[in-house]
Amino acid sequence: QVTNLTVFSDQLLSSTPLIIDWMLRTKNGTTLAVELNLSIVAYENRRLHIAIARDIKLRQQIEQQMTELLDVRDLQLRNSEQRQYSQFKSIPVPTYAWQRQGNDFILTDYNDAALIITQGKISHWLGNKLSEMYVDYPNLIEKINQCFDSQQAKEHEIVYKMFSTGEEKYFRVKYAFSPPDTVLVHTDDITELKIAVFALQESEQRYRHLFEKAAEAIYILGAEGKQTGIIVAANEAMAKMYGYQVNELIGLSINAL
Repeated sequence: QVTNLTVFSDQLLSSTPLIIDWMLRTKNGTTLAVELNLSIVAYENRRLHIAIARDIKLRQQIEQQMTELLDVRDLQLRNSEQRQYSQFKSIPVPTYAWQRQGNDFILTDYNDAALIITQGKISHWLGNKLSEMYVDYPNLIEKINQCFDSQQAKEHEIVYKMFSTGEEKYFRVKYAFSPPDTVLVHTDDITELKIAVFALQESEQRYRHLFEKAAEAIYILGAEGKQTGIIVAANEAMAKMYGYQVNELIGLSINAL
């Protein structure tokens, strides 16, 4: 867990988003583990960092559940695998099971969250081939193959058009090998995080509305000179996470929190 951003000074100046686990200290002195997503943007002739904090307790629980699932030989409902299969079904983030068959992968299962996000349409795609469903997403096919061949977890971000609704969404996708022949694909919707970054770059009025109303905890940090790491704006969700009022956060250094 990271507690001081100065160790990432070089990375913070690059255009590549930085994602780290951060120990947040609230106003009453308690600590909270969060995932901090930092992106540098140009705004009114100055550079700023937009930071989005997410409580990672749920993520850690999900990762633990996925780790336990790696011992499941397949995802068929057997008496000896009832507990693991129930865990898979109840993971709160859409997760799909792709089984290797020949030179391709077949969709063999999905969890309840996947059923919800696809509005029930995922049930019609069981048995479909990966190469046919995702012919327009070669990076996704490549990652699943890399995960299967190396038997190691993989992760990336993609822009994806939902088959079920036609919506274009941003996902952080994680791949986990499940012996002997399956890859579990875990899809975390990060569309709101991306919109917040784009809105800041495109329109002050639109940015303000999205920034203030966002359910995600967001703040803006200075990225130049003495203003580096200083909070210049924060939304209500961020203030609530820290236990402060919004105006109390403005002007504080992120390293002091």
